Amino acid sequence: MVDRGDPWGYRATDVAVFHGVAYRQGSVDDPIWPRVALIKGENTILVHPDRLDEWFTSRWTFTWRGEPFEARGLTDDKMEGVYLGGDTEFATEHLSSGSGRWGRFPRAEISDLTQHRDPLLPRFRREQALMADPAKYRSGTFARFEGRVLPAADAVDEQSRLALTGPSHLGPLRVTLDEVEEWYTTTWTFRWWNEPFEVVDVTQGRIKGLYMGGQAHFAWDYLRLEPGTAQDYTILLPEESVTDLTEHREDLLHRWRDKQ
Repeated sequence: MVDRGDPWGYRATDVAVFHGVAYRQGSVDDPIWPRVALIKGENTILVHPDRLDEWFTSRWTFTWRGEPFEARGLTDDKMEGVYLGGDTEFATEHLSSGSGRWGRFPRAEISDLTQHRDPLLPRFRREQALMADPAKYRSGTFARFEGRVLPAADAVDEQSRLALTGPSHLGPLRVTLDEVEEWYTTTWTFRWWNEPFEVVDVTQGRIKGLYMGGQAHFAWDYLRLEPGTAQDYTILLPEESVTDLTEHREDLLHRWRDKQ
């Protein structure tokens, strides 16, 4: 029997505690001045993460007839949940036809209702560090020049000089290949929910992946179709959510020297 309440209906949500008060977290896309939007009724407060008492993702799990579920909300005195177990006979018998692993259960019949708090501040720190690194996990062509990794052309010009995109105060650069320490092209791949992706961007401290698999229903259910495309599905994920993050690098400097 569920005998305690959750102000947001047992749904997975980001929560920020400020001056002892819990707020539902909204989003503010501002990488220059990071802030958390704290929502209470019609009011919104913008607060830097360092000023929060707590900041976490709240999610709930429960059991029904001895089987595990993750809660998706309490409505009309019934708990909605996604089945986490592996008993296919149980799923076929008790979950609605066509619902996949989803079900709704009388509030009085569920047990072991447990809140899980996943801290968000460590992820914020990692995202800030990722934003500060101009080349980490980014696919493209790069060169290391005077200790800095800079975007580079994928071929030299007629004078065998390489075009680099330098810092804003320096502008475009052209250097000889004897001046660069490395010159390479790289792509990054990863897996999410055991499905393959290629990194296409790193934005706001998160990794944007292009789906490389062939499961259409997975793409329709969980990914975003890129505007103007027919089948380019992408997702933006925190670094810690992905697995098998792997760099695939081709050494252009070595290849060029071999041709000389």
